[in-house]
Amino acid sequence: MQGHGLANGHCCSGRCNPGGSVLHQAVNGEGEVKFVRLLWVDTSGIRRCRVVPRCKWEEVCKSGLGLATAAMALQAWADVLAPLSGLTVTGELRLMPQSHDIRQLPWHPAHAISCGELHESPGKPSSLCPRAALQRALDAALDQHGLEFQVGFETEFFLLRRDLQASQPPSLTLDGPDVVMQVGQKARRAVPEPVDMLSYCSSRALDACSQVLDDIMDALEQLGIPVVQFHAESAPGQFEIVASHGDPFMAASDLVMTRETIACIAQRHGLLASFLPKLFKDGCASGCHCHISIIKDGENLMNTRGSEHGLSDTAAAFLAGLLHHLPGLMCFTLGSVNSFERIKPSSWSGSFQVWGVQNKEATLRLCGHPGVSGSANVELKALDATANPYVALAAIITAGLQGITSGARLPPPVNVDPALLSRQERQDQGITALPANMGEALAALKADTALVAALEEVLGADLVKAVRGVRAGENDHFSKASFEEVVAEVYDRY
Repeated sequence: MQGHGLANGHCCSGRCNPGGSVLHQAVNGEGEVKFVRLLWVDTSGIRRCRVVPRCKWEEVCKSGLGLATAAMALQAWADVLAPLSGLTVTGELRLMPQSHDIRQLPWHPAHAISCGELHESPGKPSSLCPRAALQRALDAALDQHGLEFQVGFETEFFLLRRDLQASQPPSLTLDGPDVVMQVGQKARRAVPEPVDMLSYCSSRALDACSQVLDDIMDALEQLGIPVVQFHAESAPGQFEIVASHGDPFMAASDLVMTRETIACIAQRHGLLASFLPKLFKDGCASGCHCHISIIKDGENLMNTRGSEHGLSDTAAAFLAGLLHHLPGLMCFTLGSVNSFERIKPSSWSGSFQVWGVQNKEATLRLCGHPGVSGSANVELKALDATANPYVALAAIITAGLQGITSGARLPPPVNVDPALLSRQERQDQGITALPANMGEALAALKADTALVAALEEVLGADLVKAVRGVRAGENDHFSKASFEEVVAEVYDRY
């Protein structure tokens, strides 16, 4: 829930990159490293990895590992190819490690880890590569408008006890050539109990999980991921970690590494960490709020003196574009049908298409630290851990650039809870609700032809089609499922 203070400038000072020494160990046979994990995130937001022995590292850096193209269209509920993704069982990608960013795992020192890129051939990024999509978006912002960004993420998650019946495998049936998971009683798995039933910022909740949280913090520090603060959140067994801001690539990679760290450390303590947005129907949900500052020539354009709310004309147009395109954009920032269970009125999740100044109910919240120069940023609430962070950031930047190109203008800020206004008051102020489910978001994206065209130009038509196909596949699969059935199938996938 806490805002980030995003400083002026386009790089984050003080960030450590342990990659050099670890890479030296991996290549030259020194130290403890025996294996290197190549980690990537697919279009359904699932973290996946391959592992190579140290002796093969140099070879893999040159030629990569073969990966089926279809791996970028697998669905979260089962490893089934999304029918509308445009991808088939033919084709291969090369999974290429990023040798400049390789980190030794504190909880498993024999293993190092590197975020992988998807290439058509070594040195030629694939049109399906999420990291390449983000780079194209950043290049477009810099080349067209001289803009750079600082980004910070909030990671919310649940800690669950593993001592229930969650280990029972789901039932599968064969339907033609594909394996289809039943949406019925036989496929249900018991969701483990949360570690506590305590409240927001409860010191008792921290004390109860102090050992696992301390180990997570120690591991993040060793991985070079600065943490601003952490606390217990409102839902049972829910916690939040706020990472420091940085350039978009480092922020996204650190976010992926943070989730991996939380999951692995929790498992070593006999717990299950779940990043699924909504685990308990009557409880609060987990998001991944994204804080963005827009930088030009070293100046934070969201902290301009003499302008309304501190926003320069460029920053205001960027936010206007982001706000205007948000209904369709949600297909790229919310990856699961469960995501929309979080986006509810009066829940601090931003369920209306509005922006506001320090308004927790605004889906775009202008915030910053009072009296701290350069800390102004905008918080986007419609983002969670079921989205690929590289793709999400690329789409967010693209939508904002559309606002600058079209000369979009921000409507007046809304600084009340829109749900408390009457229907007529909302209508008079032009306040509309955001999509309430994945089907509505897909329809909004289809109708937003300008956004689709921009996304296809910057992210690439193949990646856009794969994302849309995976979302449609999930929406179709869970079309008749209850809230509890959806949670039971995917709570341990994220």
